[in-house]
Amino acid sequence: MAVMAEAPSRSLTALIEQASALLATDPAEAERLAREALAASPSDPRARLILGSARRRRGDPAAARTLLAPLAKAYPQAANTQYELGLTLAALGDPAAAIAALRAALSIRRDWAEAWRALGDQLFAVGETQAAETAFAEHARAAVQDPALRPAAEAVFQGRLAEAEQRLRAHLRTRPTDADALHLLARTLVRLNRPVDAEPLFARCLELDPDFDAARFGYAEVLFRQQKASQALAETQALAARDPGHPAYRNLLAACLGLIGDQARSIALYEGLLAEFPRQPRIWLNYGHALRTIRRGEEAADGPEGMSIVQPDPGLAWELRQQPFVERDRARLIADQAEAGGEQVAVGRMAWVARCKGLGLGERLARLLLAEQDLRIAEAGGVEVRIQLQAAGEKRLRIDGAVQADEGSG
Repeated sequence: MAVMAEAPSRSLTALIEQASALLATDPAEAERLAREALAASPSDPRARLILGSARRRRGDPAAARTLLAPLAKAYPQAANTQYELGLTLAALGDPAAAIAALRAALSIRRDWAEAWRALGDQLFAVGETQAAETAFAEHARAAVQDPALRPAAEAVFQGRLAEAEQRLRAHLRTRPTDADALHLLARTLVRLNRPVDAEPLFARCLELDPDFDAARFGYAEVLFRQQKASQALAETQALAARDPGHPAYRNLLAACLGLIGDQARSIALYEGLLAEFPRQPRIWLNYGHALRTIRRGEEAADGPEGMSIVQPDPGLAWELRQQPFVERDRARLIADQAEAGGEQVAVGRMAWVARCKGLGLGERLARLLLAEQDLRIAEAGGVEVRIQLQAAGEKRLRIDGAVQADEGSG
């Protein structure tokens, strides 16, 4: 007769539950209790998970990885372990491994708002803009906990915006002070390109709950889109004061400062963001626009060998004239971005930037060009963009020096 494993004692279980409850508020005490539990049961995976999480929260991600990596390998279907490992790898500066672990956690437990947010942050950091936006949309869907609002949240996520608006307005007729419903309706109206209608809904959310940061961020964004610079700036500054390191707050703050004419502070913020997120195309593009606004186009466009931008014609294409092999690489990159997976695209991007640097065009220019391509492809769809690139007017680049652009051609 097989002997069943002995169930953990009530005292050990109580110790682990107490340690788990303290993780968010007192990780040092949680660590002490986890170590006490491991002294009684050295192989207990729950205690090892709590200890790893406590070490990460106390600023020692290397020790956390030592604990969590073998645990995640032994228990691949343990969502909490995969999530904690993902956060630990992110803290260690390994976004690719962090993304893999977070995706593993979410494959087990889809409706996990915090995990979607963490995944979105890591995808944003490596420049996977579209994937990051999808993760943030999943976060917004999963964050809606009220069962009465879940069908509307799912409709928003799936793009059934008219249905979502109808559901939410019906809900608000009976619960007009439901801040979550007001926020979800406001977000729906933003998706429907109705910022004027969304603005008072965001404002009402904040009247009901002044600490509703997601609503405040949405409010600041719709104010910015309507060119209400001073109001948008005030709301964004309030957010940045609560979370100074948040990249979305800093990016919007830089845009607001640019809108009121404080270009020096705007550019300083963009440069700080790019130091942390050098592969994020949207920030590169915003930075380039800010530089051009204050007539520092040379810094935005010039490479070290004196390349300059000729006044652009309408259209989407950038042509590197007299450099057909570079243009070929760039065309291949566009096709990769439209059709391939993230890893292949990343390799193509790095190769293209390296080729531009080798020609003396400068890494800043290369990344600005890539940023524009990324946004155009995301907005119009890869195939359509490639067709337009062949047919549209060109933004010509003139390369001064040994190779001169043929000003009379095409």
